[in-house]
Amino acid sequence: MEAILPSPGPTTEWLRAAGIEVAVVPREPLRATWNPLIQLRYLLKFPGTVTACHRVIRRFRPDIIHVDSLLDVPPLVAARLAGVQTLLHLQEVPYGFVRGALAWLAGRLADRVVAVSQAAAAPLQGRVDPGRISVVYNGTAVPDSVPEHNPIGWVSFAGRLSEDKDPILFLRAAAQVHAQQPSARFRICGLTVPGRERYEEKLFRVLQESGLPPQSFSLFRDREDIQDLLRGSSILVNCSAVPESFGLAALEAMALAIPVIAPRSGAFPEILTDRETALLYSPGSLEDLAACILSLLRDPSLARRIGLAGRALVQSRFTEEQMASAMEEQYQRLLARPL
Repeated sequence: MEAILPSPGPTTEWLRAAGIEVAVVPREPLRATWNPLIQLRYLLKFPGTVTACHRVIRRFRPDIIHVDSLLDVPPLVAARLAGVQTLLHLQEVPYGFVRGALAWLAGRLADRVVAVSQAAAAPLQGRVDPGRISVVYNGTAVPDSVPEHNPIGWVSFAGRLSEDKDPILFLRAAAQVHAQQPSARFRICGLTVPGRERYEEKLFRVLQESGLPPQSFSLFRDREDIQDLLRGSSILVNCSAVPESFGLAALEAMALAIPVIAPRSGAFPEILTDRETALLYSPGSLEDLAACILSLLRDPSLARRIGLAGRALVQSRFTEEQMASAMEEQYQRLLARPL
């Protein structure tokens, strides 16, 4: 097994320590922007990136190229030129014209597309041969035991500090909930995103204006111990402003029997049942979100029941072993396919 990464870092070191050969091919990131200079820079570097990827593929001589993002078009083109079969792992729901067009292009280039949910695969329907599209849900580790539900634990947000994850909605909902239940505590476990400094500035302004006292709110940035932080939570809230493909934070919380609150959009309605395995709210609705948080804080038995049902759902459908087995089956289908 070999890996091609866009830059060196902890992942590179981890892979090499595991005995996996790693090649670094710097790539200009493709961004959903109308700025012509940024797009021109990407296009100018595209041929050189394809050539570099093609050179590495020829050196490794793999049977299959697994491309991990629809934004990573150069390896798909390079693999096609080298005559190597490709699997595109579609891990997000494409939205907007640019991303939809890109998903179509990537789907056309890949020999197989494996989406993490029906919602993620939906933009390809009618555009890519359905025989080349499969759904393999994400999986996560499931601990053997979980602590008792803590009704006075943290109400947590875990995700990027960016517009698409919308932690500002979480902050505003926290302020509304705190006004009615002052004992509630909130925290954001956030990942900083390069180029989103202005959004972070707005986030801190909203925090200052929220009236949340310091003892009721905490912010953790770029922490690696997310699992430990989740264990101290009584609720996990997803505030995504765009359709989600069913992110790992929700899965990890459910595996710990932590009740999840999520918008009724993307893959969440596909996978979760409202008031059974999660609470679902109207996307972007501050009042609806605050009401969901309050209902779980005021009814610990409901929170515990939903948390346990979520954990049972993960155990039955979303384990790491199930995901690995299903992905291996996709590889076998490609290997059995005549070139």
